[in-house]
Amino acid sequence: MQELSPMAKRQLKRIHPIFLTLILGCFASSKVLAFTFQEANQAYEDALRSFAQSDLKAAVLFLKNSLKNNPTHLPSKILMAEVLIAQGDGAGAEIELTYALKNGADEKRILPLLLEAQLLQKKYEQVVASNFPPGSNARLKSQITMLKGRAFVAQKKYVRAEQIFRQSLTYNANNVLAILGRAQVALLRENLKQARTYTEQALAKDPTNSNGLLMLANIEQMQGNKEAALIKVNEIIALNRENFPALLMRAGLFIDKGQYQAALLDVTVILNQIPNEPRANYLKAITNIALGNEAESEATIKHLKTVLTGVPDEVMQENPVYYYLAGVISFGQGEYLQAQDALRKYFDINKEDTRALKLLAKTEFRLNEPFAAKSYLVKARLINPDDIETWSLLGRAYMATEAPEKAEKYFLDVIRALPRESGVRLDIARLYLSTGQTDKAIASLQQAEELANEQTDKGDLYLLFTRAYQDNNQIDMALTSVEKVIALRGQDSFLYQLKGSLLGLGGEHEKARLAFEQALTFDAGNYQAVLHLARMEMLSGNIKQSNKRLQQYIEQNAPNTSLMLELGQNYLRLNEPANALTWFEKAYAQDRGNNKALIQLVNYHSKLNDIPQALTLVEDYLDRFNKDGEILLIAADLYLKDKQNDKALQAHQLAVKHSEEKAGALLALAKTQLLFGEDDNAITSLEKALVRDERFSQAYLQLIDIYNTRQDFDNAMRTIVQLEKVLPGRQLTTVLKGDTYRLNNQYARAVSAYQAALKIKPSQQATLGLYRVYQAKEQHQQAVNLLEARINSYPDDLLSAVALADSYKALGELEKAADFYESLIKRFPNAPVLFNNAAAIYLVLERFDKAAEYAEAAYARLPDNVAIIDTKAWVETLRGNYQQALPLYRQALALDVDNMEVLYHLAYTLSKMGRSDEAVKYLQDVLANGQAYAGKKEAEALLKSLQP
Repeated sequence: MQELSPMAKRQLKRIHPIFLTLILGCFASSKVLAFTFQEANQAYEDALRSFAQSDLKAAVLFLKNSLKNNPTHLPSKILMAEVLIAQGDGAGAEIELTYALKNGADEKRILPLLLEAQLLQKKYEQVVASNFPPGSNARLKSQITMLKGRAFVAQKKYVRAEQIFRQSLTYNANNVLAILGRAQVALLRENLKQARTYTEQALAKDPTNSNGLLMLANIEQMQGNKEAALIKVNEIIALNRENFPALLMRAGLFIDKGQYQAALLDVTVILNQIPNEPRANYLKAITNIALGNEAESEATIKHLKTVLTGVPDEVMQENPVYYYLAGVISFGQGEYLQAQDALRKYFDINKEDTRALKLLAKTEFRLNEPFAAKSYLVKARLINPDDIETWSLLGRAYMATEAPEKAEKYFLDVIRALPRESGVRLDIARLYLSTGQTDKAIASLQQAEELANEQTDKGDLYLLFTRAYQDNNQIDMALTSVEKVIALRGQDSFLYQLKGSLLGLGGEHEKARLAFEQALTFDAGNYQAVLHLARMEMLSGNIKQSNKRLQQYIEQNAPNTSLMLELGQNYLRLNEPANALTWFEKAYAQDRGNNKALIQLVNYHSKLNDIPQALTLVEDYLDRFNKDGEILLIAADLYLKDKQNDKALQAHQLAVKHSEEKAGALLALAKTQLLFGEDDNAITSLEKALVRDERFSQAYLQLIDIYNTRQDFDNAMRTIVQLEKVLPGRQLTTVLKGDTYRLNNQYARAVSAYQAALKIKPSQQATLGLYRVYQAKEQHQQAVNLLEARINSYPDDLLSAVALADSYKALGELEKAADFYESLIKRFPNAPVLFNNAAAIYLVLERFDKAAEYAEAAYARLPDNVAIIDTKAWVETLRGNYQQALPLYRQALALDVDNMEVLYHLAYTLSKMGRSDEAVKYLQDVLANGQAYAGKKEAEALLKSLQP
């Protein structure tokens, strides 16, 4: 066989690493990019050159032309943002960057620019709260940390800023802007000597850095060396005639020297670009006054006033006693929000009134805010520790805030203080029912029954008995109890509905149906009875009759959210999503606090990939109900899809706090923390999840994955052993052991584990694990034998098929690999990975037309995948079609800024186009990164050949 060239060998290495990620989405429908490459690309390349030359106006014009030809061109959107930032237009830049991010641009490329845009808009808290994007390298971490330092400076938190700048330099000691950040902090602290030292350190690394020169000019000015300051500012403006901070400083220096006309020229340059810049307007007004231009100065001052915003008037406080009386009246009328507002205002003034505190707590209970109620009651107890009503209310508060031990303590205190009181025993019975302690609940109810007198409402007592017996699966006893309530309260629709439910649980469906119908004879508006009857009809297969019953009720009675949701669900069962949506929307319009209706609507819009609409619904809901853990989890998922990572993390953290299923919420939080590179925090979250539920297998699996990624063999194996206790005798744990051995290079043990797993069940996971061992040991024939056997038994296993093709390639059997891909493409014509990998094989075989055909086919199926874009571009490069390749590389880097192979390919292409200076810059970035990638040696050789 002919020896392959180094480039061909490298091309082969590109095939396999992407197949696992591509195959997962290979059958998904892909949006088609209407990408007019050449039209957009030429304008973009011209804009790029103009921006490099600091000709911002020309850059904007070229970018407008680029975006006119292709409004979705991500490289142009990103460059436009950079230009706007250079012009000081943070809001405009943020719009462009937000669009780019939502349309697939690499967050590692976007976030630093977005933080700069936010700094321009004084959104300091957003900058400080930002997280590192997944996969951030040290250089990017240094850049983001430096920008946070700038935010702390703007907030005048100088100690924190200094700490953050130092942290930035631990990531990258050559970060000139971080060094200048330290200089700025020293300058603001009036330590001019230290500021000069840091500035000179920065300029030693980058002598033409405009920020450093401007800093030095500031230092000279503060030390009274105005001529020296002017020299430095002139150097900056010589580098960039539209450096606005330098122009502002020079205008000020000119004013000090009495050169008003020169100052006016500088501020005019700024105001032509940013008409509302306050400082420039101020200097313009001063210069016009000095020059005697009164009309112009007055117009400027008037304009400046419209730019500045005022502050709202302070709210006058009323007599405190009126707040309290308003709260009492509002509470009595059921206007709880008004009562809350009035009582809180009263409490702000008079914090010692326990009457107000208890009433405020009761108001918070009615508003479903038990945590707020608890805080007020704790204060009331501190003021008057012997108030028994406060104890009772505290018991209810702790019960509602998931602190059953404390709730029980307070209820028992009340029982000890009032041993003949039956009402508190009902409270503690409710507590026991809420915590699943039905035997204790029944015992408390029996004691309450013994203490009951003529003033006791035995109906509530027997209703609680009914619930307790139902929870204890004593259906006959529950039926007896509900019959007692019926005997006490007469023909009550709710009670017959409850009786029907119990009869249904007991399997007496005909009697249950009669009970529900009887419930309706007492109250035709009992929607629960209607719902039960409709469900019975649906379960019997008569969905249309179920719908008829539900719609008839809705038409004849007040709109009912539960029935509307049931109708929507029925239409989904009938595969009529449009009708389902109509009813879900009606349900949510009827009750905008109904999270079930909200979830249905969000699911509908999410399936259509309308994330903005789904988020709008969720955010509106959470503005009103911010402690709904279920919706917070949904919000977190939507924020991740919308690339609002900070909000996603915050939503996950709140979901953990407020969710009933805390183990699941902690797992979701851990996955998000992993996405942001917070591995230690993720481990902590998962360990907390296992404390909540020691049988939570998903948490174990996630922990094992983290430990394996870290090659932490001991902790990985310890966790697998714990999982074995939860899932004894399962193949899964055997495969996991194999993975752990393999990832820690214990190949003999890994082979034994995988083979043991395959004896239990011939699974794909065990097969691919064993294949990877053979691959690592370069035992390619054993891999072929294993995978051929797998494919013979499971011909539809595409992952194993791609691995088999990769093994043919590893053996040097390129024609066989190509033929195998051809056969796979016939069977799986919509799998982009197959076309992409086949294209790479044909490139090595120098069958360029075939490579181009398959690269185009992969791109048509998955146009947003960086590896596929790069393959298509590289094919064009090797065919000499550099102009066609160039915009593809630009697009790929917009989606993955740190892709070293794409950067190398771009540099290689630019070198072939005679643009050696640009090629050298990209190659220097590639080699400075330190990241391992195929083609590094070629990049080093190319750089050497291009440098003098």
